[in-house]
Amino acid sequence: MMDFREIQQILPHIHRDSAGHEAAWYVTEVLADYIQKNAKPGMKTLETGAGISTVLFAQAETDHTSVVASQGEVDRILNFCEDKGFPTKGLKFLVGMSELVLPQSCPKDLDFVLIDGGHGFPTPFIDWYYSQRMLKVGGTMAVDDTQIWTGATLSRFLDGEPNWRRIDKWPYRAAVYEKAGEGSEFMDWYNQPYVHRRSLTNPKINHYLSEWSSKFVKFKNDYPTHVENLVNQVIPGATKHHPNIKRVLKKFF
Repeated sequence: MMDFREIQQILPHIHRDSAGHEAAWYVTEVLADYIQKNAKPGMKTLETGAGISTVLFAQAETDHTSVVASQGEVDRILNFCEDKGFPTKGLKFLVGMSELVLPQSCPKDLDFVLIDGGHGFPTPFIDWYYSQRMLKVGGTMAVDDTQIWTGATLSRFLDGEPNWRRIDKWPYRAAVYEKAGEGSEFMDWYNQPYVHRRSLTNPKINHYLSEWSSKFVKFKNDYPTHVENLVNQVIPGATKHHPNIKRVLKKFF
């Protein structure tokens, strides 16, 4: 059995960038090692995206589905596997954008899901939403590229969910979770710990902010000369030394 590093040395560039140029995008090395150690023959696995990870699932002889953006990626992976003798019997490909494909065609009773397709907002969240509903309780959810905000946010959300148990986490790289229960996606915001902690929910704070904002608007209307002085002299000096102030002041000027 070849390991990730050996395959990486001989795998041609599977992907193409937006300009059509060859590109080399790989699953995070620690996650590749995890897949090799834990993917077993007969498991039902799914990934968004394709590449070396697809070859690893093929080599492990799982019943694997890969959601890919183009037929060209499919052809290059199959050609490589057939040329190097990797089994392809268990490989299936769903060609299209994952946000369109998964709601209609996501396989059921999954044992392992890898989120590693598009990383722009909101794609990883959509991929998680539809694929985790088909993941068995006790199954594994892997989130790659947590150095990107979307992957990091999804990982932090799962860290707070009682229906998900973190198995391993490599900061700014990847994270792996066990699905411990159903229903996270159906909870309202106040029952989702990550969302609740980051929401302004204290009624007194909301009241004071609203009251202060109203008073400031009145001051702005009643004393335009004072406001002009603030805008032209005081604020530029304050924001120069304290850039974060600018974000607050933008709400009023």
